Amino acid sequence: MNELEFDESTLPFEERWENLTLANDFMFGHVMQKKSLCTEMMRRILPDKKISDIQIIDIQKTFRGGLDTRGVRFDMYVEAEDRNVYDVEIQTSRKPDIARRTRAYHAMMGGDILNRYKTEGGTYNDIPDSYVIFICTFDPFRQGKHVYTFRNFCCEDKSLSLDDGGTTVFLNTYGKDKVNPEMKAFLDFIIGRECKDPFIQELSEELFVARHNAVWRGEYVKSIMERNETFANGKAVGIEEGRTIGIEEGRTMGLEEGRTIGLEEGFTKGVAKGKTEGKSEEKFDIARRMRILGADESFIHRATNMSIEEIRGLC
Repeated sequence: MNELEFDESTLPFEERWENLTLANDFMFGHVMQKKSLCTEMMRRILPDKKISDIQIIDIQKTFRGGLDTRGVRFDMYVEAEDRNVYDVEIQTSRKPDIARRTRAYHAMMGGDILNRYKTEGGTYNDIPDSYVIFICTFDPFRQGKHVYTFRNFCCEDKSLSLDDGGTTVFLNTYGKDKVNPEMKAFLDFIIGRECKDPFIQELSEELFVARHNAVWRGEYVKSIMERNETFANGKAVGIEEGRTIGIEEGRTMGLEEGRTIGLEEGFTKGVAKGKTEGKSEEKFDIARRMRILGADESFIHRATNMSIEEIRGLC
C-alpha cells in the first residue's frame, strides 16, 4: 500500500464522517481520550517508559507563549504518572516545517512546565521530561523505518548525551523494517488495517461508537465550518492585500517606466535638435566666410540655400 496523503475534504460530508479513521486528528483525539486506550497507546509507542497510568488527557490543548504570540494547539496533550509530559500529533501530509515544529512544541511545553514549577518553588532539575510524538501516514525521512527517535547529543562524541529531557519520536505507518508486533498492529490500524490484536479490536469498537455519537458529529461539523470560514477569511484578506500591493507596485513600476521612456525620448530629441542646430550654425558660418571673401549674394544663396535676407543680415 502506498503512503497515505488523503484530503478527506474532497468527500461529501456524510461519506467523510462515516469513513473517518484514527488518521483524522478529530477522531483520534476523541477516541484516545478514553484513559485505558490512551495508556495502552503510550505503552506501545514508548515501551521502555513502562507507562501504566495516565493522569491528564487534553485534546486540542492550546499553549500560548505570551499575550502577543500566536498559540500552538496540540492534537493531544498527556501527562503520565511518571510526571513526564507528552504531545501526540497526527500528521497526514508531508510538510517541510515538521522538524522545526517539534522544537516549538518542546519549547511550549517547557515554558508551561517551568511556570508551574516556579510557582511551586521547584528547580530546573524538577522539570519533567518532554516527548513530542508525530504519527505520520508517510515516511518523514524516507529511510523505511517505522520509528525515528531523536535526542540531543554531542557532535564531537556521539556517545555523550546532553540529557536535557527532550525526546522527539516520528512514527511511520508505512515502515519496512521489523518492529514490535504491538507497535506494528497499532500503526496499521491508524490507516485502516485491522487485526486480531485485542487492543486493536477495542479501538475498532470505539471508532464505530464514535461515528454514531451525535454530539461528536456536531462538533466535527462545527470544526469544519470554522476551518472553512478561517480559510475563506484568510483568502479574502490575502486577495485584498495582494491587490493593494499590486496597485502600489504597478504605480511604482509605471512611474519608473515613464521616467525611463521620458529620458530616452528626451535624449533622442535633444540629439536630433542638436544636430539640426549644429548644421544650421555651420551653414551660417560658411556663408559668413564667403561674404568676407567677396562672393556675391546670389552665389552664396545657391551654395547654402539661405535667403537673400539671411545673407544680408550676416555680419
